[in-house]
Amino acid sequence: MGALEAALAPILDRRTGQDHPPLFWRHHGQLASRAGVERTVRECMDNFALAGVDPAGKVILDAGCGFGISCVLLALMGAREVHGIDVVESKVETFRRIASRLPHLTSLYPKLADVRETGYDPARFDLVLSNEAISHYHEIESFIEEAWRILKPGGMLFISDGNNGANSGAVRDTQEIWTRFENGPAGPIPKTGHIVEIPYREQRIRAARAASPDLSGDEVDTLAANTYGFVAAEVEEAALAYRRTGVLPASRFAPGVPPRSPASGQYIERLIYPGVLARQLRAAGFTARVYAYLGGAGGNPFLRAANKLVLSLSPLTWPIGRALKAVARKPEVHGLRA
Repeated sequence: MGALEAALAPILDRRTGQDHPPLFWRHHGQLASRAGVERTVRECMDNFALAGVDPAGKVILDAGCGFGISCVLLALMGAREVHGIDVVESKVETFRRIASRLPHLTSLYPKLADVRETGYDPARFDLVLSNEAISHYHEIESFIEEAWRILKPGGMLFISDGNNGANSGAVRDTQEIWTRFENGPAGPIPKTGHIVEIPYREQRIRAARAASPDLSGDEVDTLAANTYGFVAAEVEEAALAYRRTGVLPASRFAPGVPPRSPASGQYIERLIYPGVLARQLRAAGFTARVYAYLGGAGGNPFLRAANKLVLSLSPLTWPIGRALKAVARKPEVHGLRA
């Protein structure tokens, strides 16, 4: 605990951390308190206990590492190498700055890369982690296949996410996030911690207008409405194609379809259905179990006891937990598909 607090001190100092983006502070500002550090460490230890893995001496990939704070913790826990990848360049650059301020942690390796095509050699890792990241991936099955490829025989894929599609409360809150990020208004979304800066539809309007400034306001609005889920370059291509042909795309906002960021191509959030995830993992060759997660990282003994029961009764308890966790192991025999 003390080692993490000491490592985080220069990172979370507002004077030395002035170059961190605002999103960093929204995600990790709580680590400036002992309670925040204890919660983070407790959840990490709980995850490894559930997976039955000791990170010490392991070569680990954090797929969707964000600003790299989890990677710092893994390095402090004795991991031999901790590679963190993300598709958002500003997050990777922040991770690099953080790593440079911790020269005694020589096992940190930030990298700008897509979880679908990591660029690593086959059988490179003992453990691949996806912590609050899989709900942002564009193609989950491609990520699972890539995890299989880069894991050693006997290696572990561990997934943790707070968007359990079997839980009605998670579904309700996630759908509200979708609507706000797509249509606005800008500003904070109560209870979720999200802040809408520029709604996705407005971003697509700007992309269409930049590509085809001669289009009318109504035409640009219609293009934006019909390019739901498009990234900015695809919106620009659609605008140019519309000028040539008069034909509009037919991708519109609809219930149950999560929006993608026009800037990064990531989903702001997507619902992860535990039964579907279990089937995807097993289809790729993993032996896998998906658990409902109730909570308990805050240390409440009653909640921790209840969570232990909920974990043990999964999948019967899938609808109870707001979150889920998946433990998937690659068979020891290299190349064996279950």
